[in-house]
Amino acid sequence: MVQFTVIIATYNRGEHILPTLVSALDQTHKDFEILIVGDCCTDVTENVVQPYLNERVSWVNLPVRGGSQTYPNNKGITLARGEFIAYLGHDDIWMPNHLEELARTFAGAHRPDFAVSGCICHTPMGSRFAWVAGLFDEPAAANGNFFPPTSLAHRSDIVDTIGMWRDPEEISTPVDEDLQIRAVMAGLTFISTGYITVHKFAAGHRYLSYLRPTSSEQVELLRLADDKDFALYVDRIVDEAKRVGTFMTLRNRSHEKSAKGDVYRHNAQIKGIIKPELKQLTGSATIEQGNDPRAFDWHPAGAVHAELRWSGPNPRPKVLIPFCGGNLVACAMVFVHEDRNVLKGVRIWCDGQLLPSSCVAIEAHDEGEAVHVTIMMRLEHDDYTVLEIEQPDSALTVGENGARVGVAMGDIDLRPAKWHEVFRDNVARYVRALKR
Repeated sequence: MVQFTVIIATYNRGEHILPTLVSALDQTHKDFEILIVGDCCTDVTENVVQPYLNERVSWVNLPVRGGSQTYPNNKGITLARGEFIAYLGHDDIWMPNHLEELARTFAGAHRPDFAVSGCICHTPMGSRFAWVAGLFDEPAAANGNFFPPTSLAHRSDIVDTIGMWRDPEEISTPVDEDLQIRAVMAGLTFISTGYITVHKFAAGHRYLSYLRPTSSEQVELLRLADDKDFALYVDRIVDEAKRVGTFMTLRNRSHEKSAKGDVYRHNAQIKGIIKPELKQLTGSATIEQGNDPRAFDWHPAGAVHAELRWSGPNPRPKVLIPFCGGNLVACAMVFVHEDRNVLKGVRIWCDGQLLPSSCVAIEAHDEGEAVHVTIMMRLEHDDYTVLEIEQPDSALTVGENGARVGVAMGDIDLRPAKWHEVFRDNVARYVRALKR
């Protein structure tokens, strides 16, 4: 038997799982095993982790995709040899002392069922705020406050009391909240380590995170962690969270009005697991903004103005183009902002590549605070195309509800490319709508 079984549930993370795995292997406390459990991964993840497999690090790939961390976590629990189960999200980072602090807390006088470490939940780069969870003195804090699974560990036998992780289609709450709520209702105890040892990069806060995975934030965090001033960096985040009200304010939310599976499907849309049908572009097409969830990239339609969708707080929001064919197309968009000079500073990326100025035409409109942008791009042959709208720092301002708001965007027009054609039809309509 080992002291900790570390379960890393993953789905098609590929090479981007490596910063997470390295952070687990670099623990100062060495009495652990790692189970990397794929939710029927179909990409290169197995090949990526293969060099790290040994008697302490194992790879298991489920034969059928469940679509949630529930199934890899349950498989890991059934295979676990550890006295305690610790979870590590496949896009999160542990500090080297994480398991050490959990072990110390379990060995303390209270002998808790759950040990919880302090956790910084980072929002997308440039969003300028973070949540801090898991730092508390009173065990009753577990009744209401949410602790991300990547920040906690529990005795392996608690599943005999509260059962395993549940099917997301059978409950109306997120599966991780559900597990914690059942533990609290069963009277199980939670004690905090009192230290920040976890950095979480929630996929549910990052639009299309599964469609276009990246590990740039995780790599940057590990780079920062090697700096002698890293402790000051963490302290500044905690102090700012206390100042703006994001310290210990992650809550177990009420989902009483949600039907079973709704929360799961909502999050799957954000991550790009559930997405619009991919179609061949054979002529002209319009992509309406709609009201689909887009995490921190775009505010809900109508949240600021009924006919526009406003970005924020992520200063580099993504736009999904659900058409393919490999053909060259002209993509026309209308952007609105109170400062037209800000709009002229917008840069557009297509599938990770910055579009050169020769492929971008920006035309100001006489009627108001809007510009018309037409870009030339080539669609993917058999995949979605993802645009990113990079805004200058001055673009994001604080809205009436306290949320950071950037540029607004209307519907998107696509047509086979003719560079001399610039679409103007939508500009006047959106400007008039803005003034109403």
